Amino acid sequence: EQFDRHFFNHVAYTLSNVSRSFVLGISNRFGNSPVAGETESYYKQINRFSAAFALLSDVSMLVLGGSLKRKETLSARLGDVLSALYLASTTLKYYEDQGDKETDLPLVHWACKTLIFEAQNKIHEILVNFPNRLIAGVLRFFIFPLGRNVSGPSIKNTLEIGDLISRKTKTREKLCQGIYSRDEPTNHLATLENALELYETAHPIKVDVMRARKKGLIEGNTLEELMDAAVNQDVITEEQANQLSAYDQLVLDIINVDDFSEEELKTIR
Repeated sequence: EQFDRHFFNHVAYTLSNVSRSFVLGISNRFGNSPVAGETESYYKQINRFSAAFALLSDVSMLVLGGSLKRKETLSARLGDVLSALYLASTTLKYYEDQGDKETDLPLVHWACKTLIFEAQNKIHEILVNFPNRLIAGVLRFFIFPLGRNVSGPSIKNTLEIGDLISRKTKTREKLCQGIYSRDEPTNHLATLENALELYETAHPIKVDVMRARKKGLIEGNTLEELMDAAVNQDVITEEQANQLSAYDQLVLDIINVDDFSEEELKTIR
């Protein structure tokens, strides 16, 4: 009696996941969210793919049994789906508990779009590689009734996030809270911060130099030659040239890698 009760409860749970996957795959309007506002849709999408993940896991165990563990490409992708949904959930949890709309919301949008899109694609890859093609087709019908209709972040969104974390913004300041930033030679973050400070001043100067080169007002093969020519033509001042030179040298120090001679690479035996 206990076995029957648990068995049929699990059957009901699986059928519930079938219906939830199908209905939520048609429209987010049928989903539930504990919050309203700009993050509401992400909760609904997580619910949708959580139901799809549970359904896919149950059917995989039913069809493949113990061989699922040996089919590591399938089991690994199931793990990827779980990881993506978990990380999206923690992102939303952090935002609700500690998040700031101005500094954190753009990161929440980008992270949730990326992770939910990844979960969708991993489910698609599982279905493409599922050994039983008939069951894979049935699962696809219920999980993706309207196809894969979740999009990841656009290139524009990604570039905007890049600007937020690579410029002097409140978002970057919050991300760097608690990180050791004392200015000393071995602290790479401090070096990057110094470059960031110089960038705000040096970038407009470099734009002026490159614009003058494009117009044919100055000539040169290196930045140093262009700066000298720009100073001679009164495009920039000597002080501005020094600022741009200091920034350029700091950037080179950051991106340069260690260089070893052939003698240094020889092993002493």
